[in-house]
Amino acid sequence: GNRGCRALRAAALVELGRLDEAKAEARELLARAAGFTLKHAEVAAGYAGDSVTNARLLSRLREAGLPGGGSGES
Repeated sequence: GNRGCRALRAAALVELGRLDEAKAEARELLARAAGFTLKHAEVAAGYAGDSVTNARLLSRLREAGLPGGGSGES
């Protein structure tokens, strides 16, 4: 589906300072894909080979409210 696109949109909205919209996008993502986590986002929308950009993406998704899902994250 479009989970990766929704995750990227949520992260972009955080980058733009539109946190309420980012949180709404994350809620919509979770409503459509129950159980989707940061770990899934890393696979679906992550930047392979670019650990700095990938860490930034995951940080923004965490701010949007996406749950952890592995490596002791919440």
